[in-house]
Amino acid sequence: MKFGTIAELKNAVQASGHWDEEFCDEACLQRYLRARNGDVTKAAAMLKATLEWRKEQKVDDMKLEEFANMRYMREGWVYVDGNDADGRSVVVSPLSCPAFSGDGWDQVIM
Repeated sequence: MKFGTIAELKNAVQASGHWDEEFCDEACLQRYLRARNGDVTKAAAMLKATLEWRKEQKVDDMKLEEFANMRYMREGWVYVDGNDADGRSVVVSPLSCPAFSGDGWDQVIM
């Protein structure tokens, strides 16, 4: 099987009408390709699902104050560690945190 390219994945996701220029940078596209062993179809499906979820959850509209009120922040399971190059808050979670076993991740991953 041929390992798909970033351009192929980008074209597939754009053609489906699910595209977010800010979220889908080259590093993001590469991560999705690697996660699906270079299979563009599977990577595109995974990325489209992520973009749909982000839109439904209004992740880009979320303010730090709203996130701070979430149980995970209040109980110290995640914390803000500065900003990325675009000024967005970077939220960190230790992988060993017992709160994230089982179904806990789906409420935190953005």
